[in-house]
Amino acid sequence: CKCLAVISTSVRRTLGGYPSYTRIPLYIYGKFLEWAEFQGNLSGTPLPEAPDGMDILLEIDVQGATAVIEKDIPALLIFVDAPSVEDQARRLRGRGDPETEVEKRILKGERERERAKELGAHIIINDDLELTIQEIRTLIESHAKGHQK
Repeated sequence: CKCLAVISTSVRRTLGGYPSYTRIPLYIYGKFLEWAEFQGNLSGTPLPEAPDGMDILLEIDVQGATAVIEKDIPALLIFVDAPSVEDQARRLRGRGDPETEVEKRILKGERERERAKELGAHIIINDDLELTIQEIRTLIESHAKGHQK
């Protein structure tokens, strides 16, 4: 499977030396496939255009996946999850997130797990990075084979 990867990006502007976020580029100009706000940060996925013969790989959250599905865009949904809530919290703390951020992300994670199931996403538990990568690769390749013309 040849894929063009598109990663969500935050839109940030600085006003008077303080960071601020704006929705203007996201929804007025229609340059984004999906966008979301979480804890005051806006993130979105630019409208992708894949060259002929390539699929598009999006790294988006469940809210973004919902937006893609609502637009009737055919998609293979893969939800990568931590082995447990405790592991998720440990990973967040390990990257330096403050405790208040960890708590918010844990709550968001619980909602996202449920929504991913509702969307019919394939759930992959990331307890071994190499195995997780292989599982994702296998899912994508299998999906691509089933949709070749």
